[in-house]
Amino acid sequence: MYIPELCFSELVTLIVYNCQFLSDAVLPFHLLSSLPKLEILLVQNCDYVKAIFDLRCAQDTVTFLLKKLALSELPNLKNVWNEDPHGILSMYNLQELFVNNCNSLKSVFPASVAKISWNLKF
Repeated sequence: MYIPELCFSELVTLIVYNCQFLSDAVLPFHLLSSLPKLEILLVQNCDYVKAIFDLRCAQDTVTFLLKKLALSELPNLKNVWNEDPHGILSMYNLQELFVNNCNSLKSVFPASVAKISWNLKF
């Protein structure tokens, strides 16, 4: 599906709530560059979501200004990233991370991201 690049360019907060039609990932990689000002991402009560960021088709580097990531009531969430970003995606501004009732979650950060020095509030 084609989405014009400037369509979400001013979006600061994205709330994904009770989206039972999402079955794989919430944000495909090609949309991340269209969200340059996104600071808050809240994903809650989406029963079939398996990942938050889909990095399978990632080619270019994207810097993400995300400051707060909140994940709640996601019973099938296995990973925040469906693949290790290996430097393609940087989220150095992340300050708050909230995870609640995501019982299938294996890890929040893959090995390449976990090595970064973070100033996170858990």
